[in-house]
Amino acid sequence: MNRLLLVLFGLMLLHPSVQAQDLVVTHAGDSINCKIISSTRDTLVFAQGDSQSQMPMADVKVYRMNHYRLAQAKAAEQPVQEVVADKLSRLMLDFGGGYGMRIASAPSGLSEAQASHIRSLRHGHYFDANMAVFFGKTRSSGVGLTVSRFVSNAQTNNLESAGVILANAEERVQMTLVGIFGAYRGCNDKHMYCLQYGIGPLFYTDELQGSQYLFIRSTTVGVMADFSYAYRLTKHFSVGARFALVNGTVSELNMTTQRERTPNTTFYQVSLGKDEKEGLGHIKLGAVLRFDF
Repeated sequence: MNRLLLVLFGLMLLHPSVQAQDLVVTHAGDSINCKIISSTRDTLVFAQGDSQSQMPMADVKVYRMNHYRLAQAKAAEQPVQEVVADKLSRLMLDFGGGYGMRIASAPSGLSEAQASHIRSLRHGHYFDANMAVFFGKTRSSGVGLTVSRFVSNAQTNNLESAGVILANAEERVQMTLVGIFGAYRGCNDKHMYCLQYGIGPLFYTDELQGSQYLFIRSTTVGVMADFSYAYRLTKHFSVGARFALVNGTVSELNMTTQRERTPNTTFYQVSLGKDEKEGLGHIKLGAVLRFDF
């Protein structure tokens, strides 16, 4: 008889309803008596009786392991584990750089020297900086500011430009986007993904020098789409990769042949035809250093 009672008592202890010693409190104010099975940054899995459920971690205010054994734990001087639901940071800063490539097609009818020169200008490098503030209960949506610059260089002997032969021609192109963006991010343990869409002024300069000198500048509206992945090394620091697209088109160019430019420098304005507009689209592929606060 005593052995039978002992077996029954052991089976009762193994039953999930008896083991339900944990507490989950939601942001809605509900308290759930359960047995916590597992937890990740995104999801809390728990059992009640014979059924198993899961809850988004964003809905969890706090959960406490062994909550209903608190009196016994205190009597035995055993610590009770209490975990506050982890939140994403409110402020995010990142700095990136890497390879950039222009995607606009080259005009037709070019000489071999001109085509080779333009191909060299298609490839370059970029660097950027982004700051975003996230809000809401989950801090997954936010807004931010971005600065991104693409630079490419080319050097050609005896380059023909506008009917003039330039000896030892060197050309440097820069495109700088300063804009605002909306962002959405998700996080799975140590893996963070961020998607950004933005708009702002896109500044374009083209400096050509050799036996003669020409400086061109223009400003247009630029748009961007940016996807980045980062791996968390610490709570506040991550490293990752970025793929982004920046696009814009200029229909007017401002030119000068003066090497030393001042606020009083005279620029000549040239309007481009429908088929002559300058495409500033380029892609970015590089590394990201991210800081979360």
